[in-house]
Amino acid sequence: MTVDIFVPQSSPDDAIVGQLHTVTYVTSSKAKVEEIFTKGYGLDSSGWTAPRLAELDTLNGYLGFSAEQNWESCAFSKSGEGAGQHLCHGRIVRTNIFVPVGPVDPTTGMGGSAYSAGCITATDETVSFLRDVLGFEIRRDVEFTVSERSALLMPEGTTERFIQAFAPGSATGYLVLIDHQEASKPSPASSYGLPNRGIAMWSFATKDIDSVRQRAADAGIEVVQAPSTHGSPYLSDGKSMILRDPDGFLIEIFGG
Repeated sequence: MTVDIFVPQSSPDDAIVGQLHTVTYVTSSKAKVEEIFTKGYGLDSSGWTAPRLAELDTLNGYLGFSAEQNWESCAFSKSGEGAGQHLCHGRIVRTNIFVPVGPVDPTTGMGGSAYSAGCITATDETVSFLRDVLGFEIRRDVEFTVSERSALLMPEGTTERFIQAFAPGSATGYLVLIDHQEASKPSPASSYGLPNRGIAMWSFATKDIDSVRQRAADAGIEVVQAPSTHGSPYLSDGKSMILRDPDGFLIEIFGG
């Protein structure tokens, strides 16, 4: 019998790190990005705000911006009718076991990211990081050969590795990782993430941030920012820290 990876066999109580909470995206075209998210995806905008001057230097240091950098931030989410539905070219309707596709915070009633995807090359090491440091479950890890008319415009015949990783007990807020293997191309950027444009960081809540830091240390994972009370905008109060995964991507852990 085929196992449905979207029906968890574990409990949220088993998770040290929860499902994907926030996807940080850096842009120099805020009006266009807001139009895409609000008019294209039907999301709600919190409006753009700048950090207080008293916090700017600290936040710039935490996020990797230069000391004099000014910036604004905005949160996009879904609330009200359809909250938690993942929107992509229109609302997607699922059967009961898939509703909601995107997670809804029971306190705010607002839906977040159903999943986020990234292309990687340090694949085995990244899988170990997700499993051993974040405590994620690797529910799908397969290789396939790309056929004609690839959705990612990859050459026909390319062998790809496709991975889906979930927090224990979750059916959404998961990660999709793709290794193009011999067809992989190096990034023109000297490093991933902040302050470069594009998807720059994934954020996850935890109930024990000190334990996650220790697990990261045991695995030899770089701690970019040690736990402190200065985290990304819109996160709940508490400690936050930033790790760099084996493929160079930034992972923010908060709470606990």
